[in-house]
Amino acid sequence: MFKPSKTIAQILSEPNTGYIDVNYTVSGYWSDVVSVAAIRGLPGEWEIRVRHSSGGRSGGMEDYEAEYNFAMAVLDACKLARELKTRVKELEDMYE
Repeated sequence: MFKPSKTIAQILSEPNTGYIDVNYTVSGYWSDVVSVAAIRGLPGEWEIRVRHSSGGRSGGMEDYEAEYNFAMAVLDACKLARELKTRVKELEDMYE
């Protein structure tokens, strides 16, 4: 199981400062091991990044279960990144 800190609807409904960070809580890990960042460069240009790390495993879960959760979170982060890339105009409209 995993949970992003923000949904696409929340991202597009809130004013932004040119830097948007979405962190994923992943079952089996004690830290946010997956994140998506949208960074504004020149007007109308946004760089979208997906980041992940393998550290921070917590106990109480089989490794394969935790790794499955990690993989699903990375997949969801990539989907979010793709969606953000297609919504750059909306990100720019919410830029302050």
